[in-house]
Amino acid sequence: TQNPVYKKERNQDAQENQEKRKAKKSDIVDAADSPLKFRTLYNGKANVIEDRSYQNLTSITIPAKIRDNGDVYTVTNINSWVFHYCENLVNIEIPSTITEINLWTLSYRNMKKLTNITVASDNPSYSSAGGVLYNKNKTEILRVPAGIKGHFEIPKSVTTIGKYAFCHCSGLTSITIPNTVTTIKDEAFYDCSNLTSIIIPESVTTIENKAFSGCFNLTNITIPNTVTTIGNDAFSYCSSLTNITIPESVTTIGEYAFSNCSSLTSITIPNTVTSIGKYAFSNCSSLTSITIPKSVTYIGEHAFSYCTNINIVVENSKKNVDYDISTFQGCKSLKWAK
Repeated sequence: TQNPVYKKERNQDAQENQEKRKAKKSDIVDAADSPLKFRTLYNGKANVIEDRSYQNLTSITIPAKIRDNGDVYTVTNINSWVFHYCENLVNIEIPSTITEINLWTLSYRNMKKLTNITVASDNPSYSSAGGVLYNKNKTEILRVPAGIKGHFEIPKSVTTIGKYAFCHCSGLTSITIPNTVTTIKDEAFYDCSNLTSIIIPESVTTIENKAFSGCFNLTNITIPNTVTTIGNDAFSYCSSLTNITIPESVTTIGEYAFSNCSSLTSITIPNTVTSIGKYAFSNCSSLTSITIPKSVTYIGEHAFSYCTNINIVVENSKKNVDYDISTFQGCKSLKWAK
């Protein structure tokens, strides 16, 4: 005779297994029933792709698996342009199966209502906290939704501010960067148009291309003496920036680095700088004077073009500097060392 306790345990196990099978089956969504569109691949995987029909969606839950024409596919990738039309989107839920996200797709200018990105806790590549997207171990902040407003404090676990992380976050007025951060990647704060001031900690060594470009209301920024390179377009179109001191740690000023900073009245270039990229200070119409130290041996084309009020002193002689006929085009005056 079968032990009644053993029989009861077997029945419980069978019931639990049945529930697990049901749950597993429920993870599979018929592609035709999802508001999203997918591209299925030969290897049993599927990508989420863009479609104009998403424009009225306020919340999107990406399925882990889809069934299409009887076959089951694992959804692993969110392609570029997927959320291009999602101007009403508030919430995105990302499953454990997603291993690649084109971050530009979460960074469109028209996604002003997005306030929450949630990632399944068992996702091996990504994580989320407070509606913000991070890499798995939260050492890189990947995307702050553009609908978040006011002040944002980056967690101390973060060492890298990712590409597009705060791009088009026009509702943010201030951001705290902890002294654990070493790298600010391309376009990290691009078009944070209401950001007025920011302190870059001394832990930062790299400011990459377009990092703060288009921060129109940024009036003050401190670059620490740990930074060695200021990337291309790093502060271009920061039209409210009035003064800036480049620290002695910097050796290269990238192309377009401060172009169209129309309110910039003073800038100090240290004698550690050897290269000033093309268009680096072009159209800085409020600059009245600048001294280029003897250490500089390369000044790119149009580097100071149309700085119409500027008097420039170059502490090196012409023969020692590689420059272009357009480098100082439209400047008020220019004086070379003999």
